[in-house]
Amino acid sequence: MQPLKGLKVVDLTTFLATPTTGRILGEWGADVVKVEAFKGDPCRVNQAVVFGMPSSDEENLAFDVANFHKRFVALNLKTEKGLEVMMKLLAEADVFITNTRTKSLAKMGLDWETLHEKFPRLIMGHGLGYGKKGPEKDAAGFDVTCYMGRGGVFGTTVNKGDSPMIPTNGYGDYQCSVF
Repeated sequence: MQPLKGLKVVDLTTFLATPTTGRILGEWGADVVKVEAFKGDPCRVNQAVVFGMPSSDEENLAFDVANFHKRFVALNLKTEKGLEVMMKLLAEADVFITNTRTKSLAKMGLDWETLHEKFPRLIMGHGLGYGKKGPEKDAAGFDVTCYMGRGGVFGTTVNKGDSPMIPTNGYGDYQCSVF
């Protein structure tokens, strides 16, 4: 069953939480195009180093799990041509998902207000570690800091007198991606 068949999604995401949202949309039948910088999503190399997983062109489990069911394109969004191509993708899209910080999106003209004016029917999903409002809205958010540390999960993984365990990667990311 593919309830989202025919839906077009543009995915400007990195690492795990929001990319996995795109993966789920793809599993449900959406056509998902992931836009990456020329150097690629940092998860292509960083996750393997951090968690000791295999990382090669043939095998990168962290990246693959978060990015199944996607097509990929590399664009330099700091150039006029790269932004022009991105706008063409968005013009044909139903949904835009990103975890790029709000300030960076605004600088490129990819923030909600600008996109809603150009593409009023476009739905935008924005995954941020600390939300869109408040003193830390522009801070980078990662699973270990936002979810495990600040969310209190580390406190549940320790015995008296021990240090908290280091959890498997994506523990909170994968849960957040579903929502």
